[in-house]
Amino acid sequence: MPDLPPHPSVSASTRATYSNSYLAYVVSVLFLMNVINYMDRSIIGVLVESIKADLKLSDTQIGLLSGVAFALIYATAGLFIARVSDLHDRRIIMSGAVVIWSAMTAATGLVSSFWQFFLARMSVGIGESGAIPTANAMLADYFAPHRRPLAIGIVTAGAFFGILAGSLLGGYVGEIHGWRAAFIIAALPGFPLAALIFFTVRDPPRGNSDGFARYEYTSMAASILTLLGNRTYVLFVASGAMLTFLMFGLAGWFPAFLMRVHGLSQSASGLYFGLALGLGTAGGMIGGGYISSILAGRSLRWLTLMPVLLSLSLLPLFELAIFAPQASMALIFLSVASALCGASYGPVLAAMQTVISPSMRATGAGLSGLVVSSVGLGIAPLIVGMLSDAFQGSLGSGPGLQRALAFSALASLAASICLYWADRSFKRGFMMAGKPGKCSKAEPLGLEEA
Repeated sequence: MPDLPPHPSVSASTRATYSNSYLAYVVSVLFLMNVINYMDRSIIGVLVESIKADLKLSDTQIGLLSGVAFALIYATAGLFIARVSDLHDRRIIMSGAVVIWSAMTAATGLVSSFWQFFLARMSVGIGESGAIPTANAMLADYFAPHRRPLAIGIVTAGAFFGILAGSLLGGYVGEIHGWRAAFIIAALPGFPLAALIFFTVRDPPRGNSDGFARYEYTSMAASILTLLGNRTYVLFVASGAMLTFLMFGLAGWFPAFLMRVHGLSQSASGLYFGLALGLGTAGGMIGGGYISSILAGRSLRWLTLMPVLLSLSLLPLFELAIFAPQASMALIFLSVASALCGASYGPVLAAMQTVISPSMRATGAGLSGLVVSSVGLGIAPLIVGMLSDAFQGSLGSGPGLQRALAFSALASLAASICLYWADRSFKRGFMMAGKPGKCSKAEPLGLEEA
């Protein structure tokens, strides 16, 4: 792709301004988009046993459907769609993405074989790949750096309200009407939401909240090379991949774990798991976003230091959840661990957007999505499924899955290491596409408040 002409100037006189009520509305709409996104994506988790019995699949095949089939296309398509988002109207791209994934979610309820299911999940991935990178880039242009954690935290929290909704809907509808009806019903809310985004959300100018006077778009290859040369950005991506591996390994298999190990029904496992993981993580995201926004107003260093401190508690808490003797104890530990994990997301994503030039924010989010989806969404459910199959021979179905989940929780340790080095790099001042800057309050960084 040839280099593009410089973006028009964004100065104090031309910068778009938005009322607090409108900004709250945009955050609410993007929050709803993320709820539906993750509801359609994760509903398969609570329907695993029904799908497995109906289509006569192994745990490894289920791992392929819940992970690789979705993540394969989600990761690759996401980078290219994100690049288009950096160049064109993000409102149109997001609304179109919602229509595509909703239609393909409904189509999933009509499949009759493993390969049809695989293709349907890949198609869902195409649509959903256009949502999150575009939304995060848009939020970065609406909000100043120290205000981003709360906005991004609220929108990202929609993911786990979506997991809750998917667990509740899938468990209830799946038990009464079957797993096919659950997929079709889950697809319906996306269509009116797409219209809401298209007609009511405005696309802010790139760099609007940062007060940049001028910057240039570069080719996609040059943008990717710039991002890969930004050590802070790379470490953020690596930590995000490990956290996603941890959370989606659990999301894909914990309902089945509750059924096999603790004897819960499909509807009960969906309800209790959804409440524990969904409300715990969402509460952590909103609370963590709020606290980190206050702290970042004093020093942007808190965008990275806070996640480092929180991550140290994740491994023992998740292991306690997996080996708890009772389902109630397992769910309590899961909820606490999920809240602390969720509290890291807002500041990490806000810091990532802060170290990326406005001309490549969606591309940066898309490249991050490529890595995170490949390592987290794609590999985690498959590895847990393969480990479960391997352990079942000597331990049995329930204990085998329990052992597999225990191994997957070690990803939290890798996340802590990556976050520690990201914090050190951030402290040294890799700000705005790798340019050195002083990490204190927002003003010395040259980032004007919106």
